[in-house]
Amino acid sequence: HCACSPGYMASSSYSESLIGLGSDHERLLISEAVEDEFNAVQASTDLLFAWDSFECSAEAFQEGRDASAHDEERGDVGLAVEARQTVLYLMAELIALAGLPERVWFQAAGLLDASVAASAQTDVVRTLPAACAAIVNLLRKVESAEGQVQELDLSTWAIPVASQLSRQGFEVPLNVTHRDVLVHEARMLQEIEWKVFMPSAESWITLLGARLQILIDEPFLEMVRWSMDRSVCAARFLVMWRSRADSGCVKALACGFFGLHLVLGGLLPLDVLRPRHMQADEWEHLFLESQPDVDTVPQPGVPEELAQALHHALLRATNYSPKALRQACFFSLGRLRSALARARP
Repeated sequence: HCACSPGYMASSSYSESLIGLGSDHERLLISEAVEDEFNAVQASTDLLFAWDSFECSAEAFQEGRDASAHDEERGDVGLAVEARQTVLYLMAELIALAGLPERVWFQAAGLLDASVAASAQTDVVRTLPAACAAIVNLLRKVESAEGQVQELDLSTWAIPVASQLSRQGFEVPLNVTHRDVLVHEARMLQEIEWKVFMPSAESWITLLGARLQILIDEPFLEMVRWSMDRSVCAARFLVMWRSRADSGCVKALACGFFGLHLVLGGLLPLDVLRPRHMQADEWEHLFLESQPDVDTVPQPGVPEELAQALHHALLRATNYSPKALRQACFFSLGRLRSALARARP
């Protein structure tokens, strides 16, 4: 499927609009045959629009505003970074023990942040052992095709979390019971208003990658899959250092990471993603600041016309305008740079 074929046409106002970031969505005119292929891999345009409803408004992405600068000093609301990171590490272990796929970790992190933000508890840290076990137990039910899961003594999940937090100096109850976990799960569902699924950066990257692989030709596929994998790694690092509320628009992060890793993979020139308010040298400096293992800006390893075709396909896969994609890349680099600064000793 050539990215520039007649099957991929936008409306007349496409280049000027801020597609996918505002409340009024503008549907790309994609052929029925291609939409059928999207549906076959659970990556339909309808699903993309539905997930957009979880996202923030266009006002957060006005070009010229560094969305990461205003809250550089602000920590994660309601939860110490060290406690949150400990729980995220331990939830990864519990997810593996429960036989759940690794991608579930991103959902677990989102549920943790949502429950902390919505909690009426005055000391959220004390609830973390029960919360950790409750979240993994809840995701077991979500992932079960039958809707039923094997009964387990959930205290065996909560107590190791409590022990680790206690060793780190946090005051938590050490004897967490199975009933404590079930009570917390019920309370958490009420506090988050039963909104168990929230599109994560990983689920957005997977969705966009599935769409992009349908829109491009064979020579791109291997590097696009590499870009997907590297984007998920970047998203995992960001989640460890910034809560969902503190990270901003998740779709913009996913789109930005995807575009920037296509640059790292030698498929796109960095300048095509440069916000127009920035000079080229400023943009390159920001890019290199957010990529500590990269010394120089990669140069495209494909002919210009192929890079242009891939860029057009990326716009159609994400349902972003060129301006919106540039803003998403700027936003993502700012968030990544901020997380790297937090991670440095």
